Amino acid sequence: MSQSAQEALASANELYRSGQSQRAEQFLQPILAADPGHREGLELLGKIHMRRREFAAAVTVHQRLVDDHPQDGSARNALAMSLFMQGRPEAALEQLRRAVELRPQEPTFWANLGKVLMTMEDWAGAQTNLEKALELVNDPNQQQLLELLNACLSNQEKPVRTAEFYRPGRRAGRVPDAPPIVKYTPPPLEPEAVVPAMAEAAPEQPLPQAPRLEPSPRPLNLLFVQEAPCIRNYKMASALRARGHRVSLAYTKADLSQMYKGLDNDVYDEVIRLRDHRHFWDLCGAYDLVHCHNEPDQLSVVALGGAAPVVHDTHDLISLRGGGETSLVFFEGLANRSAHGRVYTTAYQEREARELYGVSGPSLVFNNYASAGDLPRRRLPKLSAQDGRTHLVYEGGMGGNSHRDFIDLFHALASAGLVVHMYPTQHDPDLALRLGAIPNLRYHQPLSPRQIMEEMTQYDFGIIPFNLEKGNRRFLDSTLANKLYEYLAAGLPVVASDLQTYREYFAEHPVGFTFTSASDIIQGLPRLRTMAREVILADHVRTYEGEITRLEEFYHQVIDQGTRHGRPVPATPNQVQTPAIAPAPATVTASLPGAAEAAALAPSLSQAILNLHAWVEGNGWAGYDPYDVKGWLLTQRRKGGLDPAKAQEILARERSHPAEVRRELGIAPQINAKAMGLFLGSYALLGGLLPGRDFTRQIAECEQWLLANAAPGLSGLGWGYPFDWESVVIIPAGTPTAVNSYHIGDAFWELWRTTGEAKWLERCLAVGDFLAGDLNQDRLDDQRICFSYTPLDFYHVHNANLCVAEYLARLGQAADRPQWVNLARQAVNFALTDLGQHGHLTYWARGYEPSPANVGQMDHYHTAAELRSLGRLSALFPEWEELAQGHQTYLDYYLLNFFESATVPKLHPNQTYPVDIHAPAEAAYILGQAAPTSEAARRVLANFIPWFLDRCVNPDGSFIARLDLVEGREEAQRFPYLRWGQAWTLRGLTSALAACLALGGVVR
Repeated sequence: MSQSAQEALASANELYRSGQSQRAEQFLQPILAADPGHREGLELLGKIHMRRREFAAAVTVHQRLVDDHPQDGSARNALAMSLFMQGRPEAALEQLRRAVELRPQEPTFWANLGKVLMTMEDWAGAQTNLEKALELVNDPNQQQLLELLNACLSNQEKPVRTAEFYRPGRRAGRVPDAPPIVKYTPPPLEPEAVVPAMAEAAPEQPLPQAPRLEPSPRPLNLLFVQEAPCIRNYKMASALRARGHRVSLAYTKADLSQMYKGLDNDVYDEVIRLRDHRHFWDLCGAYDLVHCHNEPDQLSVVALGGAAPVVHDTHDLISLRGGGETSLVFFEGLANRSAHGRVYTTAYQEREARELYGVSGPSLVFNNYASAGDLPRRRLPKLSAQDGRTHLVYEGGMGGNSHRDFIDLFHALASAGLVVHMYPTQHDPDLALRLGAIPNLRYHQPLSPRQIMEEMTQYDFGIIPFNLEKGNRRFLDSTLANKLYEYLAAGLPVVASDLQTYREYFAEHPVGFTFTSASDIIQGLPRLRTMAREVILADHVRTYEGEITRLEEFYHQVIDQGTRHGRPVPATPNQVQTPAIAPAPATVTASLPGAAEAAALAPSLSQAILNLHAWVEGNGWAGYDPYDVKGWLLTQRRKGGLDPAKAQEILARERSHPAEVRRELGIAPQINAKAMGLFLGSYALLGGLLPGRDFTRQIAECEQWLLANAAPGLSGLGWGYPFDWESVVIIPAGTPTAVNSYHIGDAFWELWRTTGEAKWLERCLAVGDFLAGDLNQDRLDDQRICFSYTPLDFYHVHNANLCVAEYLARLGQAADRPQWVNLARQAVNFALTDLGQHGHLTYWARGYEPSPANVGQMDHYHTAAELRSLGRLSALFPEWEELAQGHQTYLDYYLLNFFESATVPKLHPNQTYPVDIHAPAEAAYILGQAAPTSEAARRVLANFIPWFLDRCVNPDGSFIARLDLVEGREEAQRFPYLRWGQAWTLRGLTSALAACLALGGVVR
């Protein structure tokens, strides 16, 4: 092959990988014209046809490959898949059987053979072939195979017994009742909708031109404020700086580089992480004006206490979206009424704000425009000119059960013959699979703003849909998406859902119309084509750069009105530096009942922490665990080489002679991922709690080990245990768990919170990707889900479900991932159903226990873990009264029932001894979290800590395994378990110390 042909093929492959199939095919045409049998070219052409769901064309291409290479199993597999998608499963089976004969070690061929047999309801045959694939496959495909195998068993009415072999499918109900495969059947298209024939091609639209910006004659020193900067913030700052203004960013949760890949903080002159309100107030005097971007609105209210005029920018009227929640209305109303100037994204939004809050004074409507730097520099050939079909494009978020649930609309359009292209904000594999089964729907990978505007030039029209039945109509009426201007910049007329703002816009600008149904769109296609021919769409494109002088003039109006006096002289650039660390916990007044007693514990706690730290330094990261012997026994049992009586004998001896039994069995100390996460979380906090102490080396060692030992083949980062363990079924060593990954993610969070380093947020998000993407989600109804414990089970365990919910809510709010926040709310709803009925939770959700023996199961460890998550969730959702009440009721139950004489932590509500070390470790952790706001928790903490440090510490600073009561006196089993005892205790004592310092304590 010539050099030019090689280059063309490489370009075609790159275009295909980036989702540009049409352009990839254009590069292939000269290669195949010169050599019709070019193997690599035909293989890529077949992939292109399959992606476009042009199955007949794919069959032709793949048949040519088989004819030319009859002994190539891959060619026969490709032909089989195109035949199958064309609706010819018998022909597909013939090719797949030949493929496995040619390459019997290729798991993909066996798996595809099993899948085809499943569609023919040959469940036994499918099971045989899928089991063969499972024997051969590597990790990336195993999850899907396990689900398919479970479906085969279920449809043969065989019980599912072993999670280590067949993973239960994603479904509601009990493990033995997996349902058959259910295919998505969308609603029928309105019968009257018929796609009008294509007219002649419209002339190519001219490209919009970026405005030329001159330096402002009156440059300003501006402070942009937001919890985490959004795209509007970024684009506005870019345009202002292009005019010579100085723009700094103050944030509380994340900076620009942490929020958006490919964007960095250079767009701002200075980036400042706000420590607290005082820090914010002190900053304000250094600027000519403070521009606060919502949401939320609290920062605008805080800014009013500073010595600079404040502009409040309403991106969304969140009180409308939130259904009038009291806290939202209060802060939103105060920000709108009290700011010295207001900016709104639409005129409708401005009218609503005036109606809601009686707003008066300077206001500006400033839409979500396009950015001049993202405007297309060329137009791609229209796909409709090549295939004679109509191509619509949508960019933005989609899916879920809210106003972005418009998949049925897209299916109706596709069923009528339109081709709908979707570019999501974030790629959703499940949604891609669902949409990929629908002809004429094209679900592409996300693109950057600059890429997408040029990519969209090859389509005919843009669409802005909303599900008005599921969304808040009043809120949606107030919005105007920036995709409107981006479609126009791509030269596309627009159709939008029938909302007030869009009706007003199209009445003034003849570039589109609103619709209420798919039929409206289809019948209006001639009207859109007329617009494409007769309207110069570039004339209606607005950019931040082109409109920025209006914002400048508004700033000057606000500043010049003179409502604020006595502002300090502006500081010189870079006078204020980004804080290196987050603030220490705010001190609570010692006058609170029980605060003085708790504060007095700080010196003894700090000394116990330093003693335990010294023990860890001497011992190293490896150690023993209560479950390592049980794991050894499970491994032997699975091998079939251990008598049950012998196993019971080993467990009995292990209780009294833990070191000897481990030596006899050859069990070596191991590094445990959860222990490393707990150590990491402790050291992340202790540097700020113990003056003069540096734990940098320990943090680095924990981090390096965790990153090197994360479970492979996951959507993100997850960790398991180094031993087999059993909870109803056997979970193999290394299987990532929700709880382990949560605690490690929590440590990453504390490091991000205390250092502000972007790498820690990236790792937090990777843990979130695992929790949201790899755990099973049992959907009970539209408002409730339950997360599984591992990717291999389908348990309904409250502590695992709640820790996942809390972590996703935390990260979702900090990193603007609303889909995670929504999942978290639904998982909390599942727990609240149980909690609301009983006032406390059991380990297994009631009604989902795997056996009668598990009904009512409670212990100190998991009760404290559930309370810890519920308490943090209450802080994340302060408006959620049912959650706050449920947490308080459960906390009261815990303090009353899980401590003997408000001092000794009880393993179970009706059982004090033995005191397993994990109970006091967890007690220290949850009491530390609750004490700053709960008098009852402070009282118990003041009693418990002296008992803990007196009864449970070994002479070398480590902590015992348990306390037994023998003939009326306590006896200590002093074996120092690492994860179960030392790591958990260090994390618990750190939590308790933080609370005591916040209550006024001091350390020497």
